[in-house]
Amino acid sequence: MATWLDATAFLERGCGALHPEELVHGEDFSLYEAMLAIQIGDTKMDIGLRREQGPSLAEELASGHAPLALSLATLEQLGMQLMQAEATWHLGSMLPTTVFSSLYMLDIPRLVSNPVLHALCLSVQQSCTLVHDLLLNGHVCEDEDISIHTFGMRILGAPGTTALPQACAALRSAVEDLGSDAPGLAAHLSFRLHCLQGLERMLAANADGIDAGVAQLELALGCLEAVSAAASSDAATDTAADGSCGPRSLGFVPGINVRHMGLAPPRALAWVSARPAAAHWRGVLRALCDAARAVRAVRTWPQLRAALVTLAARDSHAIVRSTLYAMLTKPMTAARQAAGSVTTPAPGALPPWCPSWAMAAATLGLRRGNDPCGPVAQFLEQAGVGLAGWVHTACLNRCRQRRRHRRQLADWANLLDHAALAQSSPGYAASRRRDVRRGQPALSPVEWVESEAAGSQLLHLQLGFPLNLYAPAEFVTLYWYCDYLLLARRGRWGSAPEEAVADVDRAACQAMVVLCQGVAAAAGACMRRPPSPFNTAEDVFEQRFGCMRSVARPEALTLGHYRASQAAVEAGAVSAAALLLGAATRFGALVGAAAGLLAGTAVDLAPAQERHLAGLRRIATQNGLAAQLLMKGTAGEAAPTLVPTWDFSVAREHSTCMFFPILGLKRAE
Repeated sequence: MATWLDATAFLERGCGALHPEELVHGEDFSLYEAMLAIQIGDTKMDIGLRREQGPSLAEELASGHAPLALSLATLEQLGMQLMQAEATWHLGSMLPTTVFSSLYMLDIPRLVSNPVLHALCLSVQQSCTLVHDLLLNGHVCEDEDISIHTFGMRILGAPGTTALPQACAALRSAVEDLGSDAPGLAAHLSFRLHCLQGLERMLAANADGIDAGVAQLELALGCLEAVSAAASSDAATDTAADGSCGPRSLGFVPGINVRHMGLAPPRALAWVSARPAAAHWRGVLRALCDAARAVRAVRTWPQLRAALVTLAARDSHAIVRSTLYAMLTKPMTAARQAAGSVTTPAPGALPPWCPSWAMAAATLGLRRGNDPCGPVAQFLEQAGVGLAGWVHTACLNRCRQRRRHRRQLADWANLLDHAALAQSSPGYAASRRRDVRRGQPALSPVEWVESEAAGSQLLHLQLGFPLNLYAPAEFVTLYWYCDYLLLARRGRWGSAPEEAVADVDRAACQAMVVLCQGVAAAAGACMRRPPSPFNTAEDVFEQRFGCMRSVARPEALTLGHYRASQAAVEAGAVSAAALLLGAATRFGALVGAAAGLLAGTAVDLAPAQERHLAGLRRIATQNGLAAQLLMKGTAGEAAPTLVPTWDFSVAREHSTCMFFPILGLKRAE
């Protein structure tokens, strides 16, 4: 039996022996542990300091701070405040300090005497439960996206399949009882009803369920407009005397749950007011509808890849990304459970948008054959796993997408080995079939894996631009390498529009290389990396492109390749004026190429491709003018000194996976 000893005196002596800024730690203490450490006594890091011993829930309820007899106008105001509370949680705060800081939400069974109030709070609880479980099971969001911690408090709905129908039935009954007496409140309850039904049906992840879910969410959007119109101004959010934000009436007690929360760094509570809360809900619902429609339109892997790249560029809320991932992958899990096996289901058991070996087989024009252990079957099985991994990566936030694309190169390397074995196996020729889309043989397994690996490498590099991870001194090597990766994928995109847009992107990469070289030659130090004894040119190249060696194809380029391709420029044999003239000429041709695709009928461009080309035409036009202006500024010492700046805002607005900056010039101070 364990014996407990009082260590208070020992700890007091240790504290007395410590001087300011000293720390007692074990031998395995490192920077990692230091970053995870909680600074006890620091109000910004130690939530325990905020454990004020205020009245308990029972005492607050007994004091009458959450009365049950509420007017319809007060109920409508409470509904708006709960909508604000949910939006505040969605945008980074914690559940216990937002939605469940309402006394009404902490004891829902006592509300049965007021059917409208009970239906409202029960629906909010089920909404939080549905979103919490969706985020928890989706595995595509992290703490930087949304906090789903409840600290062990039983505040969410009970598990099972009956709670949600009960909430929906209570909402229907409340709306019928209200009739036309309170149209704003009835619209709010209807909004709650359609949201719950829409998300539930969408998560069924079949064609009928997704279509029904979209219809319900469209109805919810209509109700939301009525709620927004009926809502008063931002007066629903008051400010307390201590400066903290959030509702201070209608049963909200901001610190009611702090005593139950663990010792973790607290999140700043920035309460979302009425109009931004409605805008947040509107954005989430519209993004859910767009994602569902995009999924329903998918029939092939190129279509799924293009749809996910477009959706990922929006960097939607974690709720949208988790729902998207569930729609794409839940059918696979359901089919396996129905078959009682962990093996991959047959093609007919899955919807066409589900990433699987069947999707890979259709893309490559391969038959799996009767031998499940044969090289071709094993390759297709691993290809299905690779597609599922890529889909998961595309559903992460933008920063994590970039890192996962880098790590996924090891998976493509493994799949490349399987592809080589399948392609050299005796039964490979018999498993081939003609590509009915183009009337010619599809890509071989090795060619396809090489193309997909190059695509992951390209996304890894390009996503660093909108995240502002690169210095201007690195732009030349980055666009040079992106040009090579686009070349590696040429003829392997899967559709004529993608091929045409990729050729324009290649021209843009080449123009950016020349422009950056010209700017470096004209502006000097503004485009040069500052000297550092720890980051030589070899080190910098390795940091950016060393991961490319993880996969054998496409062949990884080295610093020697780069220097050989840029030998004349680096030797000073080409003047700044000649480089800038060449850049202006290239951008002029790029404007014509983008305009030709937009105006022509040779290829059927998707809306995302049209936006990208329109943005690229604008970028190329301005960069061509900037190159000409800078070229004139290099002629003569009397010309004013111009300092280059780089702006990616147009690319962020128009593009999904290829990002090019606009060169700006300002006078040196």
